[in-house]
Amino acid sequence: QAVGGVVNIITRRPAEPDQRVELRAGSYDYRGVQFSSSMQVNESFGYRLSAETFDTDNYRDHNAQQYSNVGTLLDYQRGANRLFAELQAISDDLELPGALLEDEFEDDPQQINPAFENDFRDEDTRVYRVGYERELGAQQLSIDSSRRKTESDLLQSFRNSPSPAAGFLDRENGSVNAKLAGSFEFGYATSYVIGIDIEETELEFEIPNSFSSSRSSSEQDTDSLYFQLNPRLSQDLQLTLGMRHSRVENDLDYADVLGTQTQDKFDDQVTVGELGLVYRIDDGTRATLRYDQNFRFAKVDELTFSTEAGTLLDTQTGESWEIGLDFVRGSQRLLVSVYQLDLEGEIAFDPTVGPDFGFGPTGLNVNFDETRRRGATLSWQSSLSRQLSLNTEISLVDAEFKSGVFEGKNISGVADQLASLRADYQLSGAAGIYLEYNYTSPRYAQGDNANELGKLASITVYNAGAGYRIAGWDLALRINNLADESYAEFINSFGAVFPSPERNYMLTAGYRFE
Repeated sequence: QAVGGVVNIITRRPAEPDQRVELRAGSYDYRGVQFSSSMQVNESFGYRLSAETFDTDNYRDHNAQQYSNVGTLLDYQRGANRLFAELQAISDDLELPGALLEDEFEDDPQQINPAFENDFRDEDTRVYRVGYERELGAQQLSIDSSRRKTESDLLQSFRNSPSPAAGFLDRENGSVNAKLAGSFEFGYATSYVIGIDIEETELEFEIPNSFSSSRSSSEQDTDSLYFQLNPRLSQDLQLTLGMRHSRVENDLDYADVLGTQTQDKFDDQVTVGELGLVYRIDDGTRATLRYDQNFRFAKVDELTFSTEAGTLLDTQTGESWEIGLDFVRGSQRLLVSVYQLDLEGEIAFDPTVGPDFGFGPTGLNVNFDETRRRGATLSWQSSLSRQLSLNTEISLVDAEFKSGVFEGKNISGVADQLASLRADYQLSGAAGIYLEYNYTSPRYAQGDNANELGKLASITVYNAGAGYRIAGWDLALRINNLADESYAEFINSFGAVFPSPERNYMLTAGYRFE
């Protein structure tokens, strides 16, 4: 359902023996250790084990964190068949400092409002995944099933109104994914994939506050059927053709922001397609043209949290066009693309609406009127010499409302320009340094869709680092916010500020066992 594309994460199979331990220390009393081990025990059986833990006070007062993550993969392959199982356990205990007002941020960005001094979120997650793959000549059949269960205890307050008690939020996701992928001859080789995704989500929470309690015991089921073909029309021209049909069923039982108990059942379905062309101009130059339809069902927590009784979020839909050029010459690579993205019913959180309990609106999840984003991205990678290389990326975007009360206004929270530059310099075969530059242009505060408050200041941040390799050791130092800028990446239209860290560092020492 992703608007700009989908990231498909495929876990790496165990291969050569690899054991590594890494120690980390840094600002805000950060202390951490990470360990990983993988091995192909014999021709059929392999494993991978990883474990990580860290403690830190973080940048803000009352923001301490204790985190641990342990996971394992067992892999068995015999002939054309492969079986695997993954287990993961995550614990994340975090103190929540809440937002500041602008004058508080300017006085001391690390402080907290007394209303938040007891807020926290303690979260435990368990993940189970099993899968099967089989090679069928030029085709591959795969199916996997996973379940992810997260149990959270939390206390979350409104400003100047501490929550009277802790609550809970439990979420359980189950999914089954099956696909057949491969290729066949049709003049030229044509690759394809066809698959089915089935997912169910159960959400239960109760979060007390001084005025009412947000509660929910709701379910959401989705299933999708999709295919994609990539036929070659000639030696230099390739076509992409795809389609996805998805359905959703919601069974909602929740108390809204006013404490009104609501029960709702509703279904929806949508079909989207994609069409693309890739033309190879020469060995180092490719041109692309893509048209994509897209959609996003509202998540079950968006439907039941920060909503009003009787108000249901519509499915977000849209379409996009993109033209791109990939140009490679020697050690230089230039990628340029221009795009247009139109959305109907964009799902977003609007802090300017909702009931007011005396300190401003609570904010609600809403469907925006029609929106449009037009933009261009440029990426340049260059090795200027054996020692010096540069990576640059520039993004330009014009994001505005196309209809409704905000027609012609900029979409809040979206910067017109983003730029980054990284320079790497190799001092020797074992040592190197780098410098990063990141720029975010002025933008309207989140929620200021009327564009009445003026734009926020631009943000410029420099980071730097160095690395050294000796024997089995990898040593690294990274310094973030080198110039010690005081800034906030998130500010909303009511002046709620979430400060970003001042200058901080991380020192890492890793050792790989032979």
